Amino acid sequence: MNPAPAAGPAAPGRFGPRDRVSFLAEQRRRRRQTWRLSLACAAAVLVTGLPLSAVLTPIAYAAVLGAMRLAGVLAAMPPAAREALRRQATLVPRLLDALGGSAHVPVPQAIAGALIVVAPGALLALLLWAALRGLLAREGAGAALLALGARPPRDGELDERQVADVAEEMAIAAGLPPPRVLVLDVPGANAAALGASPADAAIVVTRGLLAELDRAEKEAVVGHLIGSIGNGDLRVAVTVTSAFHSMALALVALEAVAGLSATAWRELFRTVRWALLRRDDAGAAEAVSEMLSREIGREPTDGLAAVLDASRAGEPRTALARAVRRFPPLKALLFPLYLPYLLLLFLRMEIFMLRAVVAGPLVMLVWRTRRYLADATAVQLTRDPEALARGLERLAAADTRVPRSQWASHLFVVGPSGREESGDGAPAEFGGLLSPHPSVRRRLRRLAAMGWSGAATQAPARPRLGGGGKAVLVVLGLLAAIVAALMAVALGLVFLLAGGAALLFAGAAIALLARFIL
Repeated sequence: MNPAPAAGPAAPGRFGPRDRVSFLAEQRRRRRQTWRLSLACAAAVLVTGLPLSAVLTPIAYAAVLGAMRLAGVLAAMPPAAREALRRQATLVPRLLDALGGSAHVPVPQAIAGALIVVAPGALLALLLWAALRGLLAREGAGAALLALGARPPRDGELDERQVADVAEEMAIAAGLPPPRVLVLDVPGANAAALGASPADAAIVVTRGLLAELDRAEKEAVVGHLIGSIGNGDLRVAVTVTSAFHSMALALVALEAVAGLSATAWRELFRTVRWALLRRDDAGAAEAVSEMLSREIGREPTDGLAAVLDASRAGEPRTALARAVRRFPPLKALLFPLYLPYLLLLFLRMEIFMLRAVVAGPLVMLVWRTRRYLADATAVQLTRDPEALARGLERLAAADTRVPRSQWASHLFVVGPSGREESGDGAPAEFGGLLSPHPSVRRRLRRLAAMGWSGAATQAPARPRLGGGGKAVLVVLGLLAAIVAALMAVALGLVFLLAGGAALLFAGAAIALLARFIL
């Protein structure tokens, strides 16, 4: 183990009494920030899911009306009730006529039409989110740990047993059940808290971290993870992860049906098998890892996508594309699926852009706030901000990469992306707009406010800008404002296109359901 670095000479006060803050005050501040940012995140997720809800609405209506028809409920309904249902079903086309100026629809009916289009699909999406959240909360932790390749500590390894003992002591001090401690045999120096709640929490440490930090620094890092568990980060992580991945799962289901994608069918089959069989083996780990690493913006490479690619140029790559090449009339039979498939592409683009530009940065802000909160809790548990500061400095200068961990990067002490060096060979700071981790420099400043004496030398003041530097900042600010305005316009256009296409699809589908079922 590396010896603790000697404390440098105290520098003239950068942090005076006005800058001091207790760890309890820091925790209260970060919790207030979390609540405000969480409300903004919830609003962003709702806006992101509106077009998807409009597409899911006809599916919900078809399921309900089909079940009612099979049960004989529709046949027994009075004619007046059936006519009222039909009028409600054709309200969406009349709203579209009103938007074109050829009809007039009162405001209450317009609100009812909006609810008809959005509410059933939103309820279906909410049920899918609740089911996925329960699934991840029930069995996601074990399969995720299996996917990472974590193992229990070995009895003969003293440093591994030491971390397990420290975690138990910290959990008792925090009033939490002792978490499992698992080890990753990777050279990167990092650690994470995984699970769905304090009852099934697990702390994962790498061999690189055990070799890089001394006992006090490891104790501070474990205190950070215990604080993260006690502050409810695991529940927040499951909620946020299931919200985004329920959208991705719905898009995969639509891609399997409308896009005839064999890959999407295989992903659905693996997810359903994992959900129903409740197996804790390599197959379950593969399903969880595949689901958690699924990207919403990833375009399909088979099904109708391969057919369209083969029709433009190149040799067909899939069985369906080869069949269309050999038997051209099959393309006419597939033509009715082209419009829903185009709608699916619009939806994927809209959800991807809203997540990347609106919801994603807000979620990252939440996680950066939670990292500050966990740091303050670690100071409360250890009463040693010096050790945590030294540990963060060592991790900032070390390789922190952990294979197959991108989906859980927000739960690590520092980002598991490896060391990035600046032009002069010095390690660059972690953190950024789309990173769940604040920079190490900022975290050291907050630790200095809570009593770390070394911050005066480790976090020097930024040099003052001259007139030329201020002019450059003004120009850069104007350019950033212009780029932000252009991105907002582009995002609005994409949202209108996706929302309009979803509205057209929902209106036509609901009208057809009213025609053939009612």
